[in-house]
Amino acid sequence: MHSIRAAAVAGGLDSSAAAALWDLRRTNMILPAARVLTSDKIGSGFVIGSTENGTFILTNHHVIKSHIQQTDIWNPVEQSSKKVDRFLPVSVELFRYDERGRHTQTITTSAEIVSYSQFGDQWDFQGDMALLKLKAPVDDLAGANLIAEEDFLSEVRLLDEVVMVGCPDGSEMPMPLTGHVASMTEERAGVGLLLSQLFGTLAAQAAQFTVIRLTVEFTK
Repeated sequence: MHSIRAAAVAGGLDSSAAAALWDLRRTNMILPAARVLTSDKIGSGFVIGSTENGTFILTNHHVIKSHIQQTDIWNPVEQSSKKVDRFLPVSVELFRYDERGRHTQTITTSAEIVSYSQFGDQWDFQGDMALLKLKAPVDDLAGANLIAEEDFLSEVRLLDEVVMVGCPDGSEMPMPLTGHVASMTEERAGVGLLLSQLFGTLAAQAAQFTVIRLTVEFTK
C-alpha cells in the first residue's frame, strides 16, 4: 500500500512538498473528525469552530433527532399554542493521532444541541444538519477548514478527488474514504447538491453533499 507521501513523491512532488500535503490533510481532514453518540444512533461529526465562546461540532439531524423533544405550550393570552424544543445531551468522541496518523487517544465528552435543520423533502429541503456545543473545553482541537461558496463555484470541478472522513456504519473510529465528484447539477427544492462517488474497502458507496451557505455565530 502506497502512502500519500510516497504517492505524492511519485506524482512529481519533492519530499518536503509531500510532507506539507500530508500535514495539511491531517490537520484539515483527520483531526477535526468526531464520533457522535445518542441513545439510538452513532454518527459522524466534525469540529467547525473553537473560540472563547465554546467548541462547536457539526453533525446530521437524523443522528441526534431522538434527543429532541417537541412540546406544545398553550399561551392563554394569545389563545394559541407553539412548539417548544427540549434537548437531551449528546456524547461526542474526539480523537488524537501522532504525526503519522496513528491513533493515540480518544476523548469522550458531552455536548448540547444548539440548533438544527431537518432533512426535509423535495418541496422543502433544509439540509439534515445539527450544531452541537461541547459542555467542557478540550485543548488543542483542530477545526475543519470550510470552503467558501465563491471558492466552491470557482474551484470545484467534475472528477475532482473527494476524501470523506467519518464513521460509516457506526465504526469505532473515523475512517477516510476516497472517491471523486460525480455530478454538480443535482438539485432538491432549489438547493444545489454535489453528488460524489466514494469507494470504501468493502463496497462502493455514494453520498450527496449539500452545497449551502453556512453562517454560524459562535456566541451562544
